[in-house]
Amino acid sequence: MQRPLVWLTLIFILAILVTRFFIPAPPRDFQKPKTEPPNAFVSFSLLVRDKLLAIHADSLPEPYNALMGGIVFGSQASPLPEDIQEDYKKVGVVHILVVSGAQVAILVGVCLALTRTLGFPVWGGVVFASIVNLLFVTMTGAGASILRAGIMAEIALLAKL
Repeated sequence: MQRPLVWLTLIFILAILVTRFFIPAPPRDFQKPKTEPPNAFVSFSLLVRDKLLAIHADSLPEPYNALMGGIVFGSQASPLPEDIQEDYKKVGVVHILVVSGAQVAILVGVCLALTRTLGFPVWGGVVFASIVNLLFVTMTGAGASILRAGIMAEIALLAKL
């Protein structure tokens, strides 16, 4: 039996339970105050996201550029028209428009494969993939699902060392 994996799983479950039961959730009508990005890394990640969304807007016609932005960065970063969202809900594929672990896994895998192809050492690939992972999590707005996926990707990257 792999004891480190068991311990990491138990710690992860304990962290979820602690945050679920001991940290109060904000009320449903809670509105986040509009503030400036807190640091240079977040500002940079939002700038990159806006540039990539602008490329989508220049290269695709209107409903499709928002759809591509929603698939890549989530519906918070690139809001879709209500009729398209309703169509996706009716068909039962609205989960495509939400950023999740699939995007993080693909991104980290591509980063690791790229650094391996370029001949970087393992630790260099882990550092590069970790920075790209953190950048992507902040670009998407760090919602609950993407934050969990980002944390799990970091744990997997640490396991490669």
